[in-house]
Formats: sequence, C-alpha cells, structure tokens
Amino acid sequence: MATGNPANSVQPARPGLVFAAMFIIAATMVAGLMGQLPKAVFVSACDLTIVLTTTVGSLLGLTMTSNADIVSVNGFAMKIIGQCTAFNYIVILALAIMLYTRHTIRYRLIGVVIATVILLFANTVRLIVTGMTGTISLEAFHFVHEYLWVALFALLVFGIWKVWADRSLNLTRQAAQHIAVVAISCTAVFTLLISFKDLHCRLLAYLAAPLFKLLLGDSQAALVWDGSLQFTRGSTIVRMGLFFEMANIAVYAGIMLPYLWCKRKEIPTALLGLAVLVIMYAEFIAIMGVNSIKQGKIAAEFFQFIGSGVFLALPMALYWIITSLEEKVSSCKPPSKLPCRLWQK
Repeated sequence: MATGNPANSVQPARPGLVFAAMFIIAATMVAGLMGQLPKAVFVSACDLTIVLTTTVGSLLGLTMTSNADIVSVNGFAMKIIGQCTAFNYIVILALAIMLYTRHTIRYRLIGVVIATVILLFANTVRLIVTGMTGTISLEAFHFVHEYLWVALFALLVFGIWKVWADRSLNLTRQAAQHIAVVAISCTAVFTLLISFKDLHCRLLAYLAAPLFKLLLGDSQAALVWDGSLQFTRGSTIVRMGLFFEMANIAVYAGIMLPYLWCKRKEIPTALLGLAVLVIMYAEFIAIMGVNSIKQGKIAAEFFQFIGSGVFLALPMALYWIITSLEEKVSSCKPPSKLPCRLWQK
C-alpha cells in the first residue's frame, strides 16, 4: 500500500546503458578468468552439488545414491558435470548485484550470499525433479534437462535480481499477473523455438560456417547441423550439442514482450537486440568449433560451459539497454491497459 510519502516509496530498479555495458564487459572478463581456474574448483562445485542433491533427496524420502560423479534418483543415474552446478548462474547474478551501486556494499554482499543459497537450493530441486522425470521417460528427461530448466533458471536469476534491486517482494495480484505475463510469453516463444528446432539450429550453423572456415584458415572445412553440430576438417569430425541459446532467446522474448505491448515504438530496437543475440550465438558456435578441431571435444565443451555464462547475461543486459531508451516516457495507450500497468509496476 502506498504511504503517500515519496521519500518512503520504493522505486523500481531502472538500470541504464552504462550499467548494462558494465555488466556485459564484466561478464565477459569473468568468463575469461573462469577459464583459467584450476579444475579442482569445478570438481569441488560438482562434489557440493552431489552432496546437496543426495541429502535433500533423502530427506524427501527418495532413494538417493552417489558414486564418484554419478547421482541416482530412484534408480535413474545422472552424471554431474560443470553445467549441473549452477556455477554460471551464481556468478552472473553476483555480478549483477555487485555492479548495482545504487545500494550499499553491505546490502550487495548480503544479496550475493542470499542469492547463492537460493540458487544452490533451486539447483538441487532441479536435479531431483529432472532425475524423477528420467524414471518416467528418457525423452522427457532430455527436454527438461537440456531446455526447460535452462529457461526457468534464467528467469529465476532475473527475478531474484529484480526483487533484490527493488528491495521488495510485492506479493500482490498485479505482481502475480506480471509474472504470469512474462512466464506465458517465455513459454510461448520457447515452445515455438522447440517446434522449429531443426530450422533454428540450421540457421545458426549457416551463419556460423563462414567464420568457422575463416578462423581455421580452411575453406574446405564444414559446419552443419544434422541433429547435432558437426564440425569437420579433413578426416577430423567433432559432434557437439547446442543446449542453452534457445532458452536464452525465449527468456529475452519473455521479459521484452510485456514491455513492448506498452512501448510499441521500441519494437524495431527489440528486434535488433534479438538479431544481436542470434549473431553472437553464431559467432560463439564458430569459435567453439575451432576449439573442438584444434583442442578436442572436451576443451570445446568446457568453452561452451564458460561461454554460457556470458550468454546468460545478454538477455538481461539487452532488456536494460532497450528499456533505458524509453525511460522518460511514462504513458501509452495499448488496446488493453493491463500489460502496460504490469510493466510499469
């Protein structure tokens, strides 16, 4: 309820161009530094993930076992690797919190600690639910593991940052409607991308192929999508999955569509942002392909893990950039006032 005193009102966070630029630069630099960390760091993160998952699962009455890097949920075995630890999500959220200097350093540090605990617990739940899904259907397991949870976690990161930055959790009907609009938008785009997955991935491979050949210095090299990314140079063939970009595009659309309903003049800018996402993903695929040919698949997979942190930051940063362009505009007249009210909230 409003107090009527502006000094006591909590103003919603409105990060601008400078913050978004700093965030992307910092995310890129940190991703580079993460690539130099000792392997023991990532092994420890996996070990912690295994301990938390087996402990929570056992408390819930599930049959949990672990052996080295394998965790079993009711008999369904899963290998825990770097992507399973939520490490990237924690790093990106911590960066977003620490760079938001509108709040005190003490509040930011507290935010990092609480956000880390939330993400670790959420990741534990993710692994348990994914394992339980695997006991029902292997196909459903792959969908939940490789796509659904990636999008949900990206939305969770954005949501935690928003609540922290605004210093409030407004459990009102209007806030619930806003969350629903974002979730529905994200789900719709996500479903569309999954439905046209092959077409989407073929487009990315087509865009990435010229740069892949250029970086290798081999015009005879090839990059195609045939159910997985296939990188070829001479007799060397490396196949790799592509597991995070569709979810991030869906998240970008999910947080942008409610805003664009109100700010329709920003649709061209939002589409430009979408094009930036797709082109950057294509460039990343090309670089990853070069790594796979020159250093092997394991090195390329680690590069993909590190790079996914940067791409997790992009939807949030692009949203902040685009919304900052219309920061001074406070009114609009859409066919329905609901989405506009929700965005302004």
